[in-house]
Amino acid sequence: GQMLAQGTLTLRGDTLDNRQNGFIGATQALAINVTNIDNRGG
Repeated sequence: GQMLAQGTLTLRGDTLDNRQNGFIGATQALAINVTNIDNRGG
């Protein structure tokens, strides 16, 4: 999947699964505050 913010994006949580060509982006600022990230192939 894809997530793109036109501005600032803040993600908070326990686990972020961004595998298999996942995309997370923001045109201004991106803040990710999670305990576990899986970004293999993302």
